Amino acid sequence: SIDYTSIARELKNEINNIAKAHKETLQHSNKKESLMILVLAKEREIPWCLQKYLQNETELAAVALVGHGATSGSAKGMTVQQQKIKLGEIKNAKYQVIIATPVAEEGIDLPSCDLVILLNPPTSVQALVQMRGRARKLQSRFLIFCREKLEIEQIKDLQIREENMIKAVREICLNQNA
Repeated sequence: SIDYTSIARELKNEINNIAKAHKETLQHSNKKESLMILVLAKEREIPWCLQKYLQNETELAAVALVGHGATSGSAKGMTVQQQKIKLGEIKNAKYQVIIATPVAEEGIDLPSCDLVILLNPPTSVQALVQMRGRARKLQSRFLIFCREKLEIEQIKDLQIREENMIKAVREICLNQNA
């Protein structure tokens, strides 16, 4: 069984650390860039619970963003209209923390993030690259919560597979240019 309370506490600490660093960076520059944090979870219950928890435990505005399909769990989905409204509010910087299900992994236009946190490790190189690509601001961070040693090994394997793919593409490009 997963201890979501400890995950929520760790998440709060990471979010508060990045918020503090962001505030300090803005004090030393002329930029007025909004802080953006994306937390991705597989289970639909997690965004709703974490939204409530983070609203009470941080100074940042948090929002849940979930799919609209039916699930066997008790957590409700969002209608397409609700999603559109929340996405508009996110783009207008009403929220600094987005807690989402895989609905936000790809295909949805989200602002560049300062911090991306995966509560569940990705299962493919493609998913790793797509999720990491959300952390595209300068000095951004990408974190994956691993609960078991096996998950750490799986992440290392994905990284090696990604490196091999990059090497293969470079080789192909070099051979075509030769």
